[in-house]
Amino acid sequence: MSASAGTSGMTMSGAGTTAAGTTGMAGSGTAGSSGAAANAGAATGGTSGAATGGGSGAATGGTSGAATAGTAGTGGTAGTAGSAGTAGTAGTAGTAGTAGTAGTGGTAGTAGTAGTTGVGGGQGTLCLTPVPARTAWTATTNTQANQTDLAANAIDASLTSRYATGTKMLGMEWLQIDFGAAKATIDQVAILTSNEDYGRHLQIRMSNVSADTAAPVLTEADGVTGTQTFYFAPKTMRYLLISQTGMLTTGATWWSVHDLNAYCN
Repeated sequence: MSASAGTSGMTMSGAGTTAAGTTGMAGSGTAGSSGAAANAGAATGGTSGAATGGGSGAATGGTSGAATAGTAGTGGTAGTAGSAGTAGTAGTAGTAGTAGTAGTGGTAGTAGTAGTTGVGGGQGTLCLTPVPARTAWTATTNTQANQTDLAANAIDASLTSRYATGTKMLGMEWLQIDFGAAKATIDQVAILTSNEDYGRHLQIRMSNVSADTAAPVLTEADGVTGTQTFYFAPKTMRYLLISQTGMLTTGATWWSVHDLNAYCN
């Protein structure tokens, strides 16, 4: 018998495959290790058979050891994808401020208490210096008719007597009252005339200087028959001057005064 040849061992080499990871933080795979090389099989020599009866024993050839391929390395595990950041939460709109409360209206003031009526003959609060009694007054003039129609007749409280100039009205006559050193606060003057003997134009002045025709005019008006009252702001002075500044040059009419009084109310 002829010796059989041993079969050669097959050599296998396997490459490790790497599975692709999903996108994210990329993890790097570890490379697989190479397979270990197989040991070669030892050929076992056949023993010679003893020749028996002329036949020669066939030598059996030893089988070659088969080389086994090394195991392929496993692919590295792919890294998982990183988580996407979440969008920031949108801020909520601010709450609208409420309208301010309207202020309440102020309380209406109460009406003032009515003043009480002054006692008869009493003077107002601006009448600082009382008016003396007429018996303490002194009347003078720059024009007098005679010794009968005196200036004093204008303040004697009698309606049957009078003061008269006794001449035509030339516009320069005056009648003055002196209240004395204590003075007086005055805000009105009343003049009584009769017939057509009223002053054609009268001016009222007060001063601390006698016969002061340059003092400011407090009030003025054309005269009338009867009682005529002149009003002005309260003044505290010693002298009251009534000037007749109108003109009347015809006829026998002259300026006369039946009664004159001065007050402060």
